[in-house]
Amino acid sequence: MFGKNIFTNQDVKRLLEDTINLCVKTIDDNSENLLANCLHAYGYCLRFYEYYCNEKPSNEMIKLLTKLSRTYSSSFVAIRAGQCLLIIELYIDRGSISDWLNKTNLNVEQIYNIFIHCTSDEHQLLGYFNKAKALNHILLQHPTDLLPKFINEMYMYLNEKPMNCNLSKRLFSYINATENLCRDNFTIFRTIMEKCFHNIEQFKILLYQISKQGNNDIQKECILLYTHFGEVTSDFITMLLNNVQYAMFLSPRIEELIANKRILLDRDIIEHLHEALQLPSKEKCALQLLISLAQVDFISILEVFKQISDIINKRYSLEENNYQKDYEQLIDALLKFTCIQAGTLSSGRLYQLKCMMHFPF
Repeated sequence: MFGKNIFTNQDVKRLLEDTINLCVKTIDDNSENLLANCLHAYGYCLRFYEYYCNEKPSNEMIKLLTKLSRTYSSSFVAIRAGQCLLIIELYIDRGSISDWLNKTNLNVEQIYNIFIHCTSDEHQLLGYFNKAKALNHILLQHPTDLLPKFINEMYMYLNEKPMNCNLSKRLFSYINATENLCRDNFTIFRTIMEKCFHNIEQFKILLYQISKQGNNDIQKECILLYTHFGEVTSDFITMLLNNVQYAMFLSPRIEELIANKRILLDRDIIEHLHEALQLPSKEKCALQLLISLAQVDFISILEVFKQISDIINKRYSLEENNYQKDYEQLIDALLKFTCIQAGTLSSGRLYQLKCMMHFPF
């Protein structure tokens, strides 16, 4: 599963252990920084234990890590030591996060700090599902103490970092953790955010800005988190058009949002959807959004029908036959939605309409 690297070398592991012990005996800022970095690297060595049968940490080393995680003056050193103990539980003792939580004597804030930094670790030392589930569980178990802390940290970090979001794994982790929290209990998230004096509307704008600059993973997390607010805004539509593949994947959820009629769109975004119909890469997503909006009478179905028929006839007149099949499927879907499902048009009349639009059969 893993290729051999510096962290699989026993000499490196022993050198890190010696350096950790030396740093503990030397109390100054430089030694604390070195100690935190050595503990971070030591965690990687521990992860490779089960794949290369490396030497298990001694009881003395485990006792030292336990002491550092509970009492060390630097919170960052304590966090890294706690992460090492968690990795020992998962990768050496073959236990689970629940097992570790039952064993540890750390307080809830110390546990929170360990998990919030684990989720931002670029090498993802913990399993993705497990760490997200564990952090969410901890937050919801301690809403008074931890949720305001998490929401405030998350909001401030997102507000400061949008220009660098493509490179920031910690930013992705905050958005992902917030989405997990909203999925389980959106009401408590919104209530505490408002109690922390953070503006919900500004938060949605932040998600939109980050989505525009982020990579594919960040875009998807921003879209998913935005859906929890239950509103269809111009920013949300733009986010969907910027990631049409994920928008199509979420289409049932998006249709449900539109059906709830909490639609806050201006005319400019409707024109933007019409423009997207001209682009083969975005046409199906744009059409799906327009049809859903027409179903709730937010826009005229005749407007959508005319736009689609004009595009089809234009491409057919240019003999762009490679588009013909796709557009016949789209116009079929539109006609069935407007006529057959409403019981106002027979299949024969549908055939006549298609002939009038000069489609070949």
